[in-house]
Amino acid sequence: MRAGSAGTVGAQVSPVSTRSASAIIPVQLVRLMDAPLADQKRILVEVATQGRTHPAIAVFLRDQYLAERRLTPVIRNQVANIVVETQVEPAATMTMCMAAIEDATEDPTWRDYAMQHAQRIAELDPDLASQAVVVFSHLAETGGDRADTALLQWFRLVGANGDPALDACVRRLLIDRHCSANATAMALGLVAGLHDLGCRDAVISLLDHAAPHVRRAALGAIGAVGNPSDLARVDALRHGDVDELVRLAADHAYRTLAAGSDPVSNPVQGHSHSTPSISH
Repeated sequence: MRAGSAGTVGAQVSPVSTRSASAIIPVQLVRLMDAPLADQKRILVEVATQGRTHPAIAVFLRDQYLAERRLTPVIRNQVANIVVETQVEPAATMTMCMAAIEDATEDPTWRDYAMQHAQRIAELDPDLASQAVVVFSHLAETGGDRADTALLQWFRLVGANGDPALDACVRRLLIDRHCSANATAMALGLVAGLHDLGCRDAVISLLDHAAPHVRRAALGAIGAVGNPSDLARVDALRHGDVDELVRLAADHAYRTLAAGSDPVSNPVQGHSHSTPSISH
């Protein structure tokens, strides 16, 4: 087991020695790989609900299981929840999350989980935020696989402070017809929460997108960037779109525009690829 040496967040955690760790690691954690899936979940839930996990246990879990591909993404997520919550050696945990995020051969669901955990670590330790932003922005700007999750975590990380690079990325994704439909839908979902992007024309054009969830997301964005002149276009969708959910979204958008209300941003509205929640 590796001795802990990286800085910690919150309460100071002493470096973990091999001698102290070997004495406190429960045998069921050592043998976690041999347990059935249901027992793996139960064992990790028990660890998580016993109060603040001992740093040695958190480091053991991270080093033994965070990168273990024979475990399901949900189990690896449970491990990551314990490790991140303990706040021991956040830089080392961030490095492992970054490696998973950038590895195209990794399980896609685990890469989504890893991005969420990286975002949490960056919030807890601002010194690591720039590392997360570099990876999130790179993936988002490709407009390809996992770009939607990367875009969302980038948005959550910069928050109210904003980031001109994020604004530019969203604008580009709205007009790039070569990016994935999920990336386009996520970009649309972020429109209302960002600064004035000057993207009304792009949003309107996406009302004709082939993917229903993109059309729904575009209708969600209309409330933020549209005006009464768009009512006729939205009305046509609420009566004529072949997809029932699109028609419902169009009805809501029509009512929003007609009332002149200011809708609350919903970063995942109309998004078909559901980013898994880390709070399992």
